Amino acid sequence: MIYNKVKNSFSLTSPFNKIVFLILISFYTKNIFAGDWPMYKGNLYFSSNNDEIPANGNDVKWIFRGQSRMLNPIVSDNLVYSIDLKKNIYALDKETGAIVWMKNILTIGADFKFGSKVSGKVKYPLVSGKYLILSDATAIYCLNKNNGDIIWARTALVDQDYGKAGTPVRIDGIYADPLIDQSRIYYGTRNFFAARDLATGNLIWENKDVKTYSGFPAVYDKYILTQSVDYSNKIYYLYCLDSATGTTVWKREVPVSIQIFSPIVYKGKIFMPSADSVYIYNLESGDSIDKIITNGVITSHPSFSDREIRIIINNHILASYDSEDYHFLYSIDLPEKSSPVLAVVRDQLYLAYSQERGKLKDKINGRYIVLDAIESENQKILWSFKSNFPGGTSEIALENGILYLPSGDLLYALGEKGSGIEQHWEEIIKKSTNENAESSQPFPDNQRIDENKKKDSPDKKENGFHEIELNVSADEKSTPENNSVVVDVMQVLDGKLAYHKKEILSNGKGKISIPDGEGVQIIASDATHMPEKVFINEESRDISIQLQEMVKEQVIKMDAIVFELNKYYLKKESIPILEQVVRVMKSQSDLKLEIKGHTDSTGGSEYNKKLSRKRADSVAEFLVKNGISPERVTSEGYGSDFPVADNSSESGRSKNRRTEFIFH
Repeated sequence: MIYNKVKNSFSLTSPFNKIVFLILISFYTKNIFAGDWPMYKGNLYFSSNNDEIPANGNDVKWIFRGQSRMLNPIVSDNLVYSIDLKKNIYALDKETGAIVWMKNILTIGADFKFGSKVSGKVKYPLVSGKYLILSDATAIYCLNKNNGDIIWARTALVDQDYGKAGTPVRIDGIYADPLIDQSRIYYGTRNFFAARDLATGNLIWENKDVKTYSGFPAVYDKYILTQSVDYSNKIYYLYCLDSATGTTVWKREVPVSIQIFSPIVYKGKIFMPSADSVYIYNLESGDSIDKIITNGVITSHPSFSDREIRIIINNHILASYDSEDYHFLYSIDLPEKSSPVLAVVRDQLYLAYSQERGKLKDKINGRYIVLDAIESENQKILWSFKSNFPGGTSEIALENGILYLPSGDLLYALGEKGSGIEQHWEEIIKKSTNENAESSQPFPDNQRIDENKKKDSPDKKENGFHEIELNVSADEKSTPENNSVVVDVMQVLDGKLAYHKKEILSNGKGKISIPDGEGVQIIASDATHMPEKVFINEESRDISIQLQEMVKEQVIKMDAIVFELNKYYLKKESIPILEQVVRVMKSQSDLKLEIKGHTDSTGGSEYNKKLSRKRADSVAEFLVKNGISPERVTSEGYGSDFPVADNSSESGRSKNRRTEFIFH
C-alpha cells in the first residue's frame, strides 16, 4: 500500500511561514551540513552523539511532558524529535522545549491497518536532510522534519495477489528498523530486506533471502550488514549485502542468541554480539578473525568510541574491550535488572538506568531513572542526575553539550541552567501526582519558558550588532560564483561560544550582521576550497577573504580546530569548520584525509603522544559520524616530536599545539 502526499499544507500567506520558507530554501538548496541522524544512535559507531562535545553537567535546561512514556530523542537543526507510546511524534525547540509541531502516527497509519494483524510502537526516528523517517510494525513514514507533513508512506507488502478478489493484501511486519545512507533507506521484514529511494519511497531492490526479525542494520561504505533468522531450522545469520544492488556478498552463521543485536564495523572488522560473545569477522570476506568471550549474556547493542568496544552484560554490567587486540579493559557494575542504556563522547560514558526508590501510592515498586556521567579511564563518576518522577527510560542523545534523557512521560534537557526552570517544578509535580489530571497534555509552561529563553538567548539578541560587507574570493578556476559560500559567524567570550549563526552568500559577496565586541570570527568555505577563518575587530566594516585551493599532499595547519585544556574534547567553535570539511569531502569523493595531532613539550612524552592521538581521533570520529567513510580518514598523534617553533616561549608552545590535515 502506498501513500504519497504531492501537495502539503504549507502556506506562504503568513509572515512567519514566509520566513520559514526562506530559511528552508537557503538551507536545503545550498547543500549545507544538516545535522543528520540517519541511523540507530546517530552513526555507525552507535554512540548517540555526532559532534564529540560532552555534556556540561546535570543542570536542567528544560523539561517536556508528553502524552505517554517518551522514547528515543534525536536532534537535528535546532529541533529535538521524540516519540511516545501513544505514537505521537514531537518536534521541540532545542533551546526551550516548546512544541514546534506534533503529529500522531495512528492517524497516518490508519490507512494501512485494514488487513494487517501486526501492531507495535513507533520505532527509532531518523533524520536526513529535510526528511524525518519513522516506522512502526506496519509501515515506514517519511515526513517533512520542519512541519510534520507526510511526504510518503510504504507498507511491507507480501503476496500482492493474496486472497480472493476484493480482499486486502497481506501486510508484513517491519522488524529491522530503517537505516538511511545517502539517498536511500534500507529496512527488513520477515520475508525480505529492501532499499527505497529516500525522496519518493519507490522500491530500488529487495533481497528475499534475508528474513529479519529485529535489530538495526549497519552500513559501511558499499556494504549493508544485517541479521537474518531461519526460525524453522533455528539458524542465525549475519548477511553482508551490496548496498547498490542488494545482492548477497557473503553470509555467516552466528550462534543463536536470545536477542538480536546489531554489528559495529571498525577498521575493516565487524564486531557482532550474540549470546555470550562478540564475534569478529573480516568485512570483505566474512572470514572469522576472533571472538571476545564476555562471561555473561550480552543484553545491548555494542558501542564504539576512543578505540574501545563497549557492551552491556546481564542487563546491568558495562564491559569495555580494546578494539585492536580485544583484551578486557574494565567493567562498571550497576544495580541488577537496571536495564542501562549508554551514550558515549570520547572517554565520557553516560549510563541511564532504573533504580528502585521505595513504594508508590498504588503499592507498585517505584523505579526511577538515574543518569551517571563516568570517566572511562578511572571509572570515576563526574556527575549524576536523578529523575524526580518514576518511569522507564530509552535511548538517550547528546548534541552540542546538552543531553536529552527520557524518563517516563518526561524528556529532560540537561547540561545548562534553563531560564526560569525552578518556577515550573510545582506545576510538573502537580500534574504528575494528580490522579484526575489529564496526563495526555504536555505541561502548560513550555511556551512560557520559550518566552524567557528568547530574552536571554544570544542568538535572539536584538541589539549589539552591526553590518559588514563581506567579499569571499577564490582562484580563477573555481570561483564562489560557481559554488555558494557558507559563512559561519561566531563570537567566543571567556573561552566559550557565545554566538553562532550560519549565513549563505550565493555569489561570495554581500552584507552580513555580526555581534559587537571582541572575539568575533568568521569561517568561510565553498565546496571545492579549504575553509578559511578570520578574526574581526569591532571597527571592521569591509572584509575580504581569499579561499585557498585544495592542494593534495600539502600540510595544512587547522588553527580553527581547538580543544578543551589538557583534554581531547572538541570546543564548540571547532564544529563549524569541521562541518565545512565534511561538505568539501562529500563534494569530492576521491579525497582522503590524514589527520595529525601535535602538542608542545609540556608534560611527558607518552602523555603527549596519547593526548595528541586522542585529539586526532576526535576529529576523525567527527568526520566519520557525519557521513565520511572511515576508509577515507586516518588519524595519529605525534606528541611533541615535531615542533614548528621554540618550546621555551608561550608563543612557541602555542604554535606547536596544532592539528594538521594532509589531503591525498
